[in-house]
Amino acid sequence: MSSNPWKFMSCTFEAVSSTRDEYMTTIAKLRTDAVPIPAKKDTRSKAEKDHQKLIDNLESRVEAIDAEIAVGAESCLSFALS
Repeated sequence: MSSNPWKFMSCTFEAVSSTRDEYMTTIAKLRTDAVPIPAKKDTRSKAEKDHQKLIDNLESRVEAIDAEIAVGAESCLSFALS
């Protein structure tokens, strides 16, 4: 028997968006739930800092998602016209 408490733990991933609008709504919800950044010294906890990193990473993907949507739309249009 292992003494490692993480060994028997499992995680479930759940999709929270399937459209660009849902994706942007998710980012907006995360932003409203975030703790405001302090003006002087950054005294946020690790969880609060990680929450902000998640928001930043999701926002950095918007341009790539838009490009992927555009390619997908072109593929669907060319398939429909053939």
